Amino acid sequence: MIIRLCILLFVVSLVSCDPARILLVRCPSKPGSSVELYARKGILGSWPQQDSLEKVTLQLPFSAAGKDTSFLYGVGTWTDERIANFAAHTDSIVLTNSKGRQVYNSREAIIQYLRKNRTGAAKSLLTIEAE
Repeated sequence: MIIRLCILLFVVSLVSCDPARILLVRCPSKPGSSVELYARKGILGSWPQQDSLEKVTLQLPFSAAGKDTSFLYGVGTWTDERIANFAAHTDSIVLTNSKGRQVYNSREAIIQYLRKNRTGAAKSLLTIEAE
C-alpha cells in the first residue's frame, strides 16, 4: 500500500511540474521598433477557441516600447505540432527595428521563426521580438 501511494505521489508530482506554455511579445525600447501580429481571432488569450475566420491584430508600436505582453496557453511545451498549429492560424508577423522591416507571411517562414525563438524550461516559451 505504501509503495502504491509513493508511486501515485511521484506520478502526480511529475504531472504538476509541467511548465506553462507562454507566448511573449516584446517590443524593445529602441526608437523605431514595433511588433505586429496578424492572426485569426481566438489565437491570443483563450486560444484555442472555435476556429473563427475573424481576424485580430496585435500591434506593439513605439508607444509600447520596452513593454512585454504575454499570453498563456496552458501547461506543456511548444512542440513542433503546436507551433505548426499556431502558425496555421497566423497570417503574418511583422518586425520593425533599426535594421529594417522583416515580414514573415508564409506558414513555413512563421514556423521557422517560432522554432528559432522557442526557449525556456522544456521549450515552453515562444518569443516574438523586434530585436
